[in-house]
Amino acid sequence: MREGEQPIRRVRRGARSVRTAASKLPMKWFALAGTALFLAATAAFGGLAEAPAADVPTIAVGETFERPDLTLTVEGAGLSDSAWAEPDDPERQLFVDVAATNLDAAYITSSSDGALRPVAIEGHDDLTFPRMTRPGESRTAILQPLVPTTVRITWEVPREAFKAGDTIRIMLPNAAPRQMFTQSATVWDITPGAYVDVVLQDIGPEE
Repeated sequence: MREGEQPIRRVRRGARSVRTAASKLPMKWFALAGTALFLAATAAFGGLAEAPAADVPTIAVGETFERPDLTLTVEGAGLSDSAWAEPDDPERQLFVDVAATNLDAAYITSSSDGALRPVAIEGHDDLTFPRMTRPGESRTAILQPLVPTTVRITWEVPREAFKAGDTIRIMLPNAAPRQMFTQSATVWDITPGAYVDVVLQDIGPEE
C-alpha cells in the first residue's frame, strides 16, 4: 500500500457517510431550513414589506355600488319617530334607505349576512340589530331576482345621539361566501366595499 493512500480512502468514506445521512433526512427539514435562511436574510434588509391595503372608494348618494351578486344604492338617511312614540321617548329611529337589486337567480332575505345585514354606520359599532323593511311596511323585505327594491334599514338610537344636519358615513359591504366543512351553513367574509357620506334629514313621526 502506497504512502498517503489511506487518508484518501478515509476522506471518501466520510463524504459517502455525509451523503447517506443527508438522504435520510425528511424533506420538510430542508424546507424549514430554507425558510429560516430566507427570513434571516430579509430581516437583515428591513424585513418583509407589507402588502398595501386596497383603497375603499367613497361614492355619492344615488351612486351604485355593484357586487357580483347585488347592487346597492344609498338613496338617503334620516331620523324619525315611531307612530306610537311618546314625546319624552328616550329613543328615536335612525334609518338608511338603500335600493338593492338581487343579481342571483334565487330570492334572498334582505337581513341575511350575505345581503344588507352588514351595512353599518362608521364609528357606531354599538348599534342594535336593525330592521330591514320596505318603507311603510313592517315585514322583512325580500329581494327577488332582478327586481329593484328599496329597503329601509332602521336602528333604534338614543334621542341625543344624532340630529338633523349630522353627516354619517355608511359602509356598504363586500360579502364573499366561504363554505365550512364542519357545518352546512355558508359563512360570509365581510369587508368594506364602499363608503357613502349622507346628511341626516328629520322626517318626524311615521304615518
